[in-house]
Amino acid sequence: MKKRLLFVNDEMVMGGVARILNNVLRRIDLNAYDVDVLILHPHGELLSELPEGVRLLDSRPFFKGVDVTLNLVLKQGRWLDVLHKLHVLFYMKTGLIHNKIKAERKLMNLDVYDVEIASKEGFCTIFVSNGSSKRKINWIHIDYSARNYATHHMNLMHEALKSIDLNIAVSQKARDAFAELFEVKNIIAIPNLMDIDGLKERALMDCDVAYRKDRVNLVSVGRFHPQKAFDRLIHAMAELRALDLPVDLYLVGDGELKPSCEALSHKLHLTDHIHFLGSKRNPMPYIKQADCFVLPSLYEGYPTTVIESFFAGTPVLACDVSGVYEQIQEGHNGWVVSNSQEALNERLIEVVRNPERLKPMREHLLDYHYDNASIFERFMKAVEGQV
Repeated sequence: MKKRLLFVNDEMVMGGVARILNNVLRRIDLNAYDVDVLILHPHGELLSELPEGVRLLDSRPFFKGVDVTLNLVLKQGRWLDVLHKLHVLFYMKTGLIHNKIKAERKLMNLDVYDVEIASKEGFCTIFVSNGSSKRKINWIHIDYSARNYATHHMNLMHEALKSIDLNIAVSQKARDAFAELFEVKNIIAIPNLMDIDGLKERALMDCDVAYRKDRVNLVSVGRFHPQKAFDRLIHAMAELRALDLPVDLYLVGDGELKPSCEALSHKLHLTDHIHFLGSKRNPMPYIKQADCFVLPSLYEGYPTTVIESFFAGTPVLACDVSGVYEQIQEGHNGWVVSNSQEALNERLIEVVRNPERLKPMREHLLDYHYDNASIFERFMKAVEGQV
């Protein structure tokens, strides 16, 4: 008899968590498993990329507020979303959320599954913990030593984690931080599963932007969110241009902070050198054309854009965040610098002044290997309770 799996995520907006979820779903043997997916607030570009054979369950209106912050929806004047968020916050603050989730699960007629997986730690963890599935897994995608998303509901998370059979973190650092903060021992680290064939194929597709050959071309990809710290790249570009260095920056993505970043670029007179390309379903050609990918994030879990860059053949300069030391070999396929504006500026100046150092890195990346098979095997053993 097939085992029944349920994956629970809050949304499917373009980003690492949703991509990784889809990567895992594509590889699961549907002859051995029946797979259901519940997206609590069903929206986002990657919702349409759920693989065939996976059943998407209907959610409930109550959960529309789980994936946004109150400050954001107030700022944007999204008054219906404000009401949804306040509704969720009321239940969270009063501790009534457990009863509310159980009631909503009953209305959704959620079955008892062999394994239920919270695809993102946080509200999804609380949701899964209040179900009756036989085995429950919590998937952790962020370094909680750098940013604690559970600050305002620590008691709820502690209570939820009592019902979790296994926690899976995407890097060693993320594992250690979560284990220390929540005092859990049932936790392991498994890196993100990638769509390797898809990445290679998408990297060969045409790019609709022609990068200038007489400049060092930098690229970064992600949401315009405080975590991604694109403003640091813009300030770095100001210093590079003050030194009259030939450099362009291409930013791929969208989000709440894009207008302020565009305004900062204009204020610093960088509009001829910083190019805002917007959200791209396939960012790989833009990464492949660049000389260097830059990761300026304040914190991460296991940044998949580093792996994507390697498959595009592009070296990476990353600020020190969780997961980068597990991917980057210093001086071989990239660099890791201290997580500060000064360190980022200093290394970027060195890279742009010495672009010839990027060539041997590109050559090394021709033989880049990522052990997807082993990662998926470990993940499925975790699902089966064999770790």
